[in-house]
Amino acid sequence: MFKKIEDWFKEQQKKFQQWKEEQERRQRQWKNKTDKLIPPSLQKLVEMYPLIKNMEFYNPLLINPEEESEFSRNLDDKNYIKEIHAELIEKLYKNSIISRDDENGRKIRPATTEELKEYNNKKTDKTKIWRIKDAFNIISSYIGLPEIKAHHLKGMGAKLGSKVYLSSSNVVDPYFPELVDIGDNVVMGMGASIFCHEFIDGELFVGEVKIGKNCLIGFGSIVLPGTQMGDNSILTPGFLTSDLNENTMAKGLDGSIRIEKNANKNLPKRRVESLNFTLHDYMSKLIFPKGDYFKTMFNNMYIEWQKSPLVSQSFRQTLLRKAGVKIGKSVKIEDNVHFDTYYPEKITIEEGVVIKSGATIITHEGTVSNFRTGNVEIGKNVVIESGAKLLPGVKIGKNSKIFAYAFVDSDIPPDSEFF
Repeated sequence: MFKKIEDWFKEQQKKFQQWKEEQERRQRQWKNKTDKLIPPSLQKLVEMYPLIKNMEFYNPLLINPEEESEFSRNLDDKNYIKEIHAELIEKLYKNSIISRDDENGRKIRPATTEELKEYNNKKTDKTKIWRIKDAFNIISSYIGLPEIKAHHLKGMGAKLGSKVYLSSSNVVDPYFPELVDIGDNVVMGMGASIFCHEFIDGELFVGEVKIGKNCLIGFGSIVLPGTQMGDNSILTPGFLTSDLNENTMAKGLDGSIRIEKNANKNLPKRRVESLNFTLHDYMSKLIFPKGDYFKTMFNNMYIEWQKSPLVSQSFRQTLLRKAGVKIGKSVKIEDNVHFDTYYPEKITIEEGVVIKSGATIITHEGTVSNFRTGNVEIGKNVVIESGAKLLPGVKIGKNSKIFAYAFVDSDIPPDSEFF
């Protein structure tokens, strides 16, 4: 009998030690995120584009392959992420050098003495007034109603057309807003950003960004200085590293894959439903609800809370289920996974699925004039790696693996690997 009691106490001590270690890991992870620590493999990228640090909490770009996580990555997955980072930095640095030295690159130029002085003054000014103003200029494009954010950007000096839709977590260059020119009916998806300055080998360069009419800048995308988007063009998640022709879509992490909209008709169709209202109508319905305002508000809170590393696995899934996400048995979801906050009930996750930190699952999309929704179905035992993005209307077959930074815009067959 005493032996059983002794064994029971040992088992409880072991469980307590495991619980304590897990809490310490979560605290370290939370501190790393709040301190905005940059992964060593992306340090050079942030030196080139410092505003990326302001995107950290939405954009899954800053994945640290060595970071402690609830479900550890194997060596192959770590090396794959590092290779993606190294390849991206090499391409972007080469693109910057070409843009600096060749007129066929992006239209950037060295900052004038006055621009450099003004930039340095803003970066080094420790007065409370500038810190408040700097924070407000960044936060103002993060949160708030689209009309209010657009009005503030105009006040900062940016040129904006009519019905420009700014989503949550957008970063529009607060240091050179006068170099931003956005046409009518443009949509900036969640976390999309526009940069008008960069550093090449430590020297400050600036460039105007011009966005044509009826464009869509996809969630998490980054428009680089000195680029233009033609009318009716689309930038999917990634960087815009060169001018984009009208009626064309840019794909890939460096935006190098170009598809004309007519050619897009031959691609597999996702199962999406067009709704009878625009994005502006939708925002109006959220602001002046007809019965579902509080449900939407609480869903947003649940989904934001579940991102925290301080939240346990069981409580995270409880929050997601309360928001409407359908979750099977033995599912594992890391912190900082981005679920659609407007239509979470359209997400189905079957048993045995693992979703890594920084993945994004979206169930709504559209331009200003066309709003669409679609179910996302994730089959049994699927693994979704960090930084992967799933669009509305896709189905992932069982036992498949979606690799880091993959952009899933069509169905994935069972037992597949998708890069």
